[in-house]
Formats: sequence, structure tokens, C-alpha cells
Amino acid sequence: AFPALLPVSVGNLGESYLIRKGETARIAGFDSQQVVLEPKDTLRYGHQFWADIQSGLILKARTLNERNETIEQFAFSQLQINPPIDKDELKPHSNTEGKTWRIHNARASQSLTAGGDWHFRTQLPGFKKGAGMKRQGWRGSGVDTTHFIFSDGLASISVFIEPRTDQEAVTSTYSAGAINVYKRTAGKHLLTVLGEVPMTTLMRLGDGIEPRKK
Repeated sequence: AFPALLPVSVGNLGESYLIRKGETARIAGFDSQQVVLEPKDTLRYGHQFWADIQSGLILKARTLNERNETIEQFAFSQLQINPPIDKDELKPHSNTEGKTWRIHNARASQSLTAGGDWHFRTQLPGFKKGAGMKRQGWRGSGVDTTHFIFSDGLASISVFIEPRTDQEAVTSTYSAGAINVYKRTAGKHLLTVLGEVPMTTLMRLGDGIEPRKK
């Protein structure tokens, strides 16, 4: 979530991005330094960050597509750093009395460090696969979802694999801002691949996923 957009470790970003300083600008009343990350290939988007020179806080962030067009942007329009806070301002505004709360614990039930029953034929340069996991079914449905995450240190791709609910083959794409989604069927399963990367990247990864032969 904005403004926590930067990765914890930036050591490997130079493998996939050209990183340079840009302009200095005044944003929300603070002097900021622009940092530009230009992708070295077409597998990922470009990023621009403006950080407060004194605190390092991200004041503005912009995501650029392969045509160098802005597809997502966040910015503070008004900001106070370390102001006095009245405790009454932290009290909840909604009435929670008499409400019935339902809590669903979506804990991972199994770690899949090697990919489990799935084979990833396509390797995306710069993207590394983290440990996969099986997540418990939602609201006691009994249907588990397998989840894998690929990341280049900044951009990330999520792969969700679940049993198909019908026998109709599905291939579809849609976008919401900088987030793209690609769905396709693989045997008896539905694959959903999503992330803030170009659609062609998702399709390249998704089309290379197949069940392991037993």
C-alpha cells in the first residue's frame, strides 16, 4: 500500500532496472528527490518515485507502461510529518456494538518450496519464484487454492491455481489500472495470473504452467 511501495532490499534491482536520480521538486510543501527506475526489457513497468529529502518518505509515485504512459500515480496533496495527535482522533467512527463478526483464518496449510504438483516451463528473466503454498478453502468450501509469487524485487506476480467448477475452457484477460489479470484453464484447474506487469508478461508465464506428469 502507498506509501510503502519500495522493497525492503534493493540490492538486486540493478539486474532488471536502470536506476538514476531525476529532478528535485516541491511536493505537498516538501523538497523531494526523484528516483527513476527504467526497465531493461519489456517484461516490467517503469517507476518513478519522489522522496522527501529530509525523511526519505515517498511523497509521489508513478508507474509507466511500455509506451512510457502513466498508468498509475499516487501523491500526497497535503502532509504533516510528526504532528501532535489527539487521542480522540484514533477512536473508531463506526458503531461496533451489537455486530456479529465472522473471522476467516486463511492460513497456509502446506508449503510448496519446489512447486508441488506444478511445473513452470517459462523462466522470466529477473523474476524469482518464492515458496508456494496451499491456502485453505474460503468459508469451509473444502476447495484449496495453490498460490505462488514471483518477484524481481519490485514488481510481483501472483499465480493462483484452483480446481475448475465447470468443464468449459476459459481464456480471458482484464485490467484495472496498473494491475493486469490473465486466466486460463489447465486440465482440471483454473489458473489466475495477476500483477503490476505488462499483460504479455503474465501470458508468457501463465502459458508455461502445466501439471507435473505422475
